[in-house]
Amino acid sequence: SSGINAEYGEPHVFLKKCCLITKEVASEYFTLQRAFTFTFIRNPWTRLYSAFWDKIVSFKSFDDYYHIRKILFIAREWSWEEVRHDDKVKLAAETITFSEFLTMLAKTDAENYNDHWKPWFLLTQPCMIHYNYIGYLEDFENSFNFVHEKVFSDLQVNIEPKYTNSSTTSEVIAAYRAVPQALLDSVYSKYEDDFKIGGYSKDIDCIGKELTLTG
Repeated sequence: SSGINAEYGEPHVFLKKCCLITKEVASEYFTLQRAFTFTFIRNPWTRLYSAFWDKIVSFKSFDDYYHIRKILFIAREWSWEEVRHDDKVKLAAETITFSEFLTMLAKTDAENYNDHWKPWFLLTQPCMIHYNYIGYLEDFENSFNFVHEKVFSDLQVNIEPKYTNSSTTSEVIAAYRAVPQALLDSVYSKYEDDFKIGGYSKDIDCIGKELTLTG
């Protein structure tokens, strides 16, 4: 099975900063060490493009409009008065670009990101939790089967395709090629730990080749 299996040695990883966590929460997390702990990781480049389409392009709710207002305020430098104007925001929402979404990320502290695009290491706290297994979303079926055999072998679970409307690799790469390199570098710095822990390449041309790169 692909994935990072602690039973066969852990990768040598340097986290740039400590995970943001309280002692109370940490004590609860440590109780997890009595169980088989696992999580899944995804290429940050692919994850961000997917989040952009799901939460910005296909905006559906009040929460999505909050993110759109934030992009307009940060990337387009709208005034507070403008971002409070519902009709103007709705019209502008249909024109927001991927680069503007990334600009919002680059100019916002990662700790304040929405969970849909918050760095994986901040969400999963790998510096506090000893994960027995980290699976790859790019190889979800095999990763899930590994966890299923370890923990849920007595349960019958059928995995059905979920990402039927996902963008193709070529579409994702093309979207990133249209982004200025300086902006890509800034966004990469926010997710550098995710790239290193997952063994993902910074090179956008390597998107879709994750299983080859990670082994």
